Amino acid sequence: MIKYKIGKGGTSILRDYDRETWTTCIPLCSSNRDYQQFVEDVTEQGIEIVEGPDVKHPSYSTLRSKAYPSAEEQNDMRYWDAVNGTTVWQDTITAIKEKYPKASRMEGYFKDYDIYIPEIKKSVEVKRDYKSKDTGNLVVEMTFNGKPSALMTTKADYWIFVLPDRYIWTTPDNIKKAIGNYGKDPARFKGRGDDSYKFAWLIPIKFIEKTSLTVQNKD
Repeated sequence: MIKYKIGKGGTSILRDYDRETWTTCIPLCSSNRDYQQFVEDVTEQGIEIVEGPDVKHPSYSTLRSKAYPSAEEQNDMRYWDAVNGTTVWQDTITAIKEKYPKASRMEGYFKDYDIYIPEIKKSVEVKRDYKSKDTGNLVVEMTFNGKPSALMTTKADYWIFVLPDRYIWTTPDNIKKAIGNYGKDPARFKGRGDDSYKFAWLIPIKFIEKTSLTVQNKD
């Protein structure tokens, strides 16, 4: 059941649905009592209770079969691999396939996750963040161009943050716990090459690692 809706432009959250009329505007502010309730509800009930400003939730089978345009984050990973002569994307897949040979990358842009592991029937979303070496923060996106994205829409069982020297394995629920522990508001900014703004948390790495499943150093 939908309980919340991302407001136009992604700068607010609307609560309560009654005969197609949304009321109660909640600001993106961690000190706001309604916002705190929003975070608590999403953590306990799942992101399914949140709808984007113009988003209708298609069935899972529809999402799987539909072809999407290139994803900004996947393009960014491939771009920096090309610029730096690295193989971050392929290395991540290889690391997983060593343990799960049948694991496969979802071709093109698949909104729900990046890699599927049939042996354990689990999916993985990969987040490359090499800038964290300088900033000390990991970017966890909430909305892009006013619509839910990344953490707000993922269907992945696991997330892997790919850092220059290690992999951080975690889950969406654990990331939400890290956000709660951090206790700061998301920031609004444009990423490299973006035409639209995003809201994202800039979380110190230590908060993500503290709630993570494991941290795997690169050889």
